[in-house]
Amino acid sequence: MESFDRGSHRHFREILSRHSKHHWHWITNNATPWKWAMRVGGLVPFSSLPQPDVFFCTSLLDVASARIQVESKIGKRVPTVLYMHENQVEYPADSNRQEDQRDIHFALTNLNSIFSADLVLWNSRWNLESFLSGLPGLLEPCRGIPFDDVEESIRSRSNVAWCPVEVPNPELPCPIENADTPLVVWPHRHEHDKGPDLLLDLARSHRELSIRWALLGERFDRVPEGIQQFRKEFSDSIVFDDYPKRSTYESIIASADWVCSTARHEFFGLSVVESMFAGCMPWVPAGLSYRELLPAAARGLSPGSPPDDPSAVSEQIKWHLGAAEAPNATRRIDSLLSSVLD
Repeated sequence: MESFDRGSHRHFREILSRHSKHHWHWITNNATPWKWAMRVGGLVPFSSLPQPDVFFCTSLLDVASARIQVESKIGKRVPTVLYMHENQVEYPADSNRQEDQRDIHFALTNLNSIFSADLVLWNSRWNLESFLSGLPGLLEPCRGIPFDDVEESIRSRSNVAWCPVEVPNPELPCPIENADTPLVVWPHRHEHDKGPDLLLDLARSHRELSIRWALLGERFDRVPEGIQQFRKEFSDSIVFDDYPKRSTYESIIASADWVCSTARHEFFGLSVVESMFAGCMPWVPAGLSYRELLPAAARGLSPGSPPDDPSAVSEQIKWHLGAAEAPNATRRIDSLLSSVLD
C-alpha cells in the first residue's frame, strides 16, 4: 500500500514492481496531502483486496490501522513489511511557516508503525540511525512506560535496503546547448527541506566559476524565497528551469557535469543517484545518506575543486552504487520479503 503515490514514492514502487520476481497488487492514493495520508491513509476500504502473502507498506502510513483493515478483511494474520522512505523524527520542519511547526504525532506514528510490522526496511543506514538518535528526545516526556530496550527492539526487526534505481538511458537530445562552462543540475523539489536558501548561498559563493544552472525539480504554488531570489540574481546563468517529463530529464542529467544537493536531510537521494549513474560528479553535503552512497574519492568535490580524473571517479561511484542498480536492489528486497514467510 502506498498512501502517497507521488514523486519518488511512485517512482520507487514502479521500479520495484518492474524488476521484482513477486506479483504486486498496489493500493494507492495520489490525491491526499501527506499529513492526511499519514493520519487516515490506513482507513481506505480494501474492497478489491486479493489474498496476499505479504502486506507491504511505506512510511507515510499508519501501518497499525492499515494492518487491522487488511487482516479483518481476509480473516487471518498477514506478515507485514514496512519500507521507510523517510522518518518524521529527522524530517526538518519549515521554520518560516507556523503551520509547519513539528507535530510529534507523525514521528510517533512512525514508531507505532515500526512495531506494527514484522520487518522494517530502511532505504539507507542514515535513515535508520537518524531515527534512533532522535528517539530519546522524542520519548523524554513519557512517564511510566519503560523504553530501555526500544533501540534494540527496532534494530532486531530492521534491515537496510537501498532504493532500486534504474540507470538512465536517454533517448532524446539534450535541450540545453553545449558550452565550455560546467552545467550543474539541481533536481530537487522546490521546498524548504531541500535547502533552496542554501542553494542561493552556494551559488553566491561560487559566482567566479561561471556555472550554468538547470533547475529540474517539482514545484508548487508556494515558491520558496530562496528560489525566487536565485532566479533574480542568476537569471543569466539559468539555462533550464522546469519540471520536465522523464525523457527530457534523463537527457539533461546525462549531459550535465555536476549534480548539486543542498538538502537539509537526505534519507536516500534518488535523483542524485540517478544523476551520478548518468555521469555527473556529486556536489553534495558531507553527511546525511551521502556518507554511505559515495566512495572516498567522490567526497568533498565541487566545480571549484574537481577531481583530477573525473572518468575514474565516475567509475568508482558506479561500482560503489552497484547495490542500488534496480535488478540488484530489487533482488535484495525480494529476498527480505520472502524471509518473513519462513
